[in-house]
Amino acid sequence: MELEPGEAGEPYHYVHGRESWLLVLTGTPALRHPEGEADLAEGDLVCRPEGPAGARRLLNRSDAPARVLVLSTTGLPANFHYPDTGEWLLRNGPGQEEVVTRLPSVGRIPRKDVP
Repeated sequence: MELEPGEAGEPYHYVHGRESWLLVLTGTPALRHPEGEADLAEGDLVCRPEGPAGARRLLNRSDAPARVLVLSTTGLPANFHYPDTGEWLLRNGPGQEEVVTRLPSVGRIPRKDVP
């Protein structure tokens, strides 16, 4: 992945069913993650696990291009969640891809107490 100055990579997201590794080849991109943000430097290697703990987005706030090698597992299903928009990209099989948006909240349905 190459990020020009001021550019960002994919929207902030995490994936169920895949983990990924980011190796910074050149530049100093920032990595947004669930705990905040971290500045990366050339040679840094970051593993992002599957699920919410692995949420990420790369940003280049520097004046020079940044190049990052991104490696990931490739099995299916792989379901991508974009927390900022609530969208899901579901990849459950070859050629089976569906985008789902978060449904509005509906109240809890009262239930009878069970003796």
